[in-house]
Amino acid sequence: MFLALAIGLTYFAKLIQPNGGYLRFSLTPAVIIFSSIIVGPFYGCLVGAASDLLPAIIIPQGQINFLITIAYGLLGLVPFFLMKLAVLMKEFGKKPYIVWGTFVITFIAIGAILFKTTWVESSFWKDGGYKSFFGSSELTIKALALLVLTVAFVVTCVMLHFLDKALKKRNSDVSVYQIAFVCLVSELLFMVLAKSLAFYFFYGFISEGATGSFFFWGPFAVLVIAIPVNVLLEVVVNCNLIPLADKLIKPRGSKDAK
Repeated sequence: MFLALAIGLTYFAKLIQPNGGYLRFSLTPAVIIFSSIIVGPFYGCLVGAASDLLPAIIIPQGQINFLITIAYGLLGLVPFFLMKLAVLMKEFGKKPYIVWGTFVITFIAIGAILFKTTWVESSFWKDGGYKSFFGSSELTIKALALLVLTVAFVVTCVMLHFLDKALKKRNSDVSVYQIAFVCLVSELLFMVLAKSLAFYFFYGFISEGATGSFFFWGPFAVLVIAIPVNVLLEVVVNCNLIPLADKLIKPRGSKDAK
């Protein structure tokens, strides 16, 4: 069920963002993280890897980058252990400043990448086609991108505040900030760093016609820009589904259930 949902959301993301290039906003990572936490690392890894590999086989669009498949497999494997770590840190849920601080550092890094480097221009405008859509002014595009990301960060903070109150009333076993920690770390490690390395090594050294001159920092910068929106999607989905799954799925499978 999780795999079918992940594949469906992958196709939906491609449908609404056909020219997204490296930048894509999708609910697929949220489902993969959720499956890892709920049904365990093995099935989570299976959902993650298959959600990338099966669409590439069913509707091929060039060479299959198996390194991306590995990144998605890790996205389904590691969140289970990250959640265990967050739960062991008993005071973590009472110290949201850890999550806030990580968000602030990430936001500052995004602003620096946008305005202090040329990494984004090397990939974002050319591959995504956004320059032709927004116009020729790179400063305008950067300012618009930063505005959208600012709104995403603010909405994320507001949602975390209200979701935290809602989960406390429902006496959930996990806190919103533990879920946010898992989603943020997973996004940074696998949807940004691992995918950037996968693009770099595959198209730079492994694929047919690779010359070794593929630019790592372009995909990395674009994937970093997607963090606020994608983390927002992942947090909202998991904060609503994990408590529900604890009540509906685990009791039905327990030994004490009648």
